[in-house]
Amino acid sequence: MTSLKTSEERARRNLELHYSTVQSRYRIQVNEDYADLVVPSTNADESIHRWFRFKESFSPQLLRRLIKDLNLLGKSQLALLDPYVGVGTTAIAAAEMTARGDLNETQVQGIECNPFIHLVAATKLACLQQAPVGLGLFA
Repeated sequence: MTSLKTSEERARRNLELHYSTVQSRYRIQVNEDYADLVVPSTNADESIHRWFRFKESFSPQLLRRLIKDLNLLGKSQLALLDPYVGVGTTAIAAAEMTARGDLNETQVQGIECNPFIHLVAATKLACLQQAPVGLGLFA
C-alpha cells in the first residue's frame, strides 16, 4: 500500500513539474476586466442568452470584449471556430454584433456533441435567422 501511495505521489509531482515547465514558457498576464466575462452571471439580463441556464456558459460580452481588444471591429470577414458550442453563446454574440454593424461578414463553425445542448443552441440560433410567425400583440 505504501509503495502505491509513493508511486501516486511521484506521478503527481511529475505531472505538476511538467505543467509548471509548460506554463513557464508563456507570459501570464492577469486582467481583472475579464473576471466577470468568463462566468454566466450577466446572461440572465441578455435576450436569447437567458432562455436556458447553462452553468458552463460565459457572458456574451466576452466575445465583444475580445473582438474589441484584438482590433477586429468592422473587419470585412471574421471566421470563428467554437470547439465547445454549448448553448451557442459565441455564435449568438457574433450574430448580434453582425446585426448591429460591429462586425461585417461573420462565419461561425462549432462542435457540440451533447444532443440536448445542441438542440438548445440550434433553437436559439434559429430565432435569429427566421422572422416570428403567428405572434401578435395582445392588450
